Amino acid sequence: MAEKKEFLEGRQPVTFVDLFAGAGGISEGFMQAYTDRNYFDFVLASDINENCELTHRVRYTLRHKSFVTIKTS
Repeated sequence: MAEKKEFLEGRQPVTFVDLFAGAGGISEGFMQAYTDRNYFDFVLASDINENCELTHRVRYTLRHKSFVTIKTS
């Protein structure tokens, strides 16, 4: 956990929302991209597929993110 604190020190978050998230490729790409001053952090992801929600919950549960599954009729 100390490594995370050291990484975040001096950087400002750039938050984003991942719509049509799928399995999280775009979210993961943004979270791996950073600069000396900024890092990316998503606050919400959404998709219509419940399996995508499960994937996000397993991969990002420690980061306390939200996922919304949009129900269709």
